[in-house]
Amino acid sequence: MDQQAIGSHILQPDRQLLKDGERVAIGPRALGIVTVLARRRGEVVTKDELLAAVWPDTIVEENALQVHIASLRKALGEDAALLETIRGVGYCLHEGHAARGEPAGGEAKAAPAAAEPGPVPAKAAPATQKATPAEKAPEAGRRRWPLAAAVLAVVVALALGLYAFLGAPTSGDTGGAASKVTLAVLPFETAETDGEDVRQFATDLSRTMSGHLALIERMALVPGPRVTEAAETTRTQAELAQSLGATHLVIGEVGTALDQTFLDLALVEAGSGTILWRDRFTDAISRPTLGDLALEALVSALQVYAGVGSLPMPSPDGVDPQAYAAFQEGLQKSLVGDIRNKQDAFDDFTRASRIDPDFADAHAGRALAIISGYEAEKRQAIAAKAIATALALDGENLLARIVRARLPAVYGGDIAAALLEFEAITGEAPEIGLAHHFHARTLAEIGEHEAAIAAYRTALDLDPAHGPTRHRYAESLLATGNYSAVRTFAGECVYCTVTSAYWLHALAYAGKAELYDRDVPRVRERMTAIGLPESVSDKYFPVLMAIRDGSPNPLPLSEYGDTIHEGMYLGEFGQYEAGLDRLSGYFRRPGMMRRWLVDFLDTPREEWPEAVRAHPRYHALFADPGIRSLIAERRRRGNLDNLPALPAVPYRGP
Repeated sequence: MDQQAIGSHILQPDRQLLKDGERVAIGPRALGIVTVLARRRGEVVTKDELLAAVWPDTIVEENALQVHIASLRKALGEDAALLETIRGVGYCLHEGHAARGEPAGGEAKAAPAAAEPGPVPAKAAPATQKATPAEKAPEAGRRRWPLAAAVLAVVVALALGLYAFLGAPTSGDTGGAASKVTLAVLPFETAETDGEDVRQFATDLSRTMSGHLALIERMALVPGPRVTEAAETTRTQAELAQSLGATHLVIGEVGTALDQTFLDLALVEAGSGTILWRDRFTDAISRPTLGDLALEALVSALQVYAGVGSLPMPSPDGVDPQAYAAFQEGLQKSLVGDIRNKQDAFDDFTRASRIDPDFADAHAGRALAIISGYEAEKRQAIAAKAIATALALDGENLLARIVRARLPAVYGGDIAAALLEFEAITGEAPEIGLAHHFHARTLAEIGEHEAAIAAYRTALDLDPAHGPTRHRYAESLLATGNYSAVRTFAGECVYCTVTSAYWLHALAYAGKAELYDRDVPRVRERMTAIGLPESVSDKYFPVLMAIRDGSPNPLPLSEYGDTIHEGMYLGEFGQYEAGLDRLSGYFRRPGMMRRWLVDFLDTPREEWPEAVRAHPRYHALFADPGIRSLIAERRRRGNLDNLPALPAVPYRGP
């Protein structure tokens, strides 16, 4: 097919999309979709036809198609009006005029309520069990790690099962190598002594992970049924990988130890049998939480070791091999949201910089680990020196420039200048998801949520399975009060524990009363499915519904703990001093306000009275230098909701 005009764009089928002679940034799957639609211009192409054409021999969930349709609409800009959604059927690409009655980038009709989201496994916590490069994967059919291996139980989520993730980078290499990666997720093994519930969990978890990994368009995923069938008839992993055409394997073992379920997970290079990465995860909160954390860590391993994302990965050429291996270890840990990984990441980057002092990215990585949460308050000078060293070695080092642009939000400084630097970086390197992620987070922190959502969407177009970006995106959706968008995003149930918690808060703070009867049972069912104890659910659902209804506080003060949300809840009931007591206790911990700033200021709730916000105790919540800079930028832009009132005057009560 010759090139075709799509409005003001020119499509060179299966090759590229142009506008005004310039190449438009668009992923290969989105390019494949528009090529299929262009070949059948004016016809309705069903979803099944698109899935079969763009993902041949691969089973993916329908939401993967929706992700790339959204990416295509963004790439087309105003010409997205030519792409019509035929509700429940498929899509149609029209000639050079807008689809009938459809606004640009929109749907043909008003969207109905999102399909009922079902529970899926969620996120667990890494316990570092790093394989050496020479370590070989065990053969299929054998137990891969002893049950006595150390378990690191991580407490994620406070009262409502919601936990915040510090900003982290995105995925691997920017292009070529990714198309050479073909991944197979092998059925997870269990011991003969494990019960049926463990075996069923292992089966469900491997299937869910495989389905969510299909979001990553820069690799091919072998369909699960094909893997299962081959695994039943193939004796060795090498034979299995060869029969599937897989370059990489994911192997796992699910079991129980110390009354907890664990998952040992590994990424294996199929050709050599080398274990590139492995880790252990436990159900410290719930089995779904285990699944979420394991998925996030696996995605980061694929980004670093298989190059299937958009990280600014340095070339190993000229770098000491041991230093490069240590850098990879640190980067993988930096990509996941759990703060407990950051010290290990810092140590890995430090080891890399000592082995090869001329390795600029290793020095930049040390700063990345610090600003992502490793004792950030104590290590400002170390972070600044690490960035300076990296830039002295390589003046254009992308990782160092990205981290440098983030410093004012962490330590204080010129936020407006930092945003300009992010704009420059994303303009020069639009394919780097890490830069878009940190740009979006800084925008969100100054209350510019529409711009933040656009930047998060760009990051998700590049790395749709990146956990911290998905979490922060949900945060900004809630901040805009868009209940429908939060509910739909939660319905995808990727990293279900976090997105479900945002759904719960969106229902309380932004949902309309007529949605209660429909959605409250669904939210409760979801929260139960992701492992929220019934006692917690029974405690907080009445509180959140009372907030929604404007009813009195249904709980005595003694039932409230020192958490951000419990402090916010008490403010909703006009119990401001009690709320300040909880917030002061919570935010006393280093870095907590930076992690929760957007939730605290921008959740669509009633603004606390000026007299309360003028109280010195309220002002003290924002004492961190980086927070003060963000607050100053909010004032400059007129984003004043919930900011400390000036001048500071002690609160005397109502």
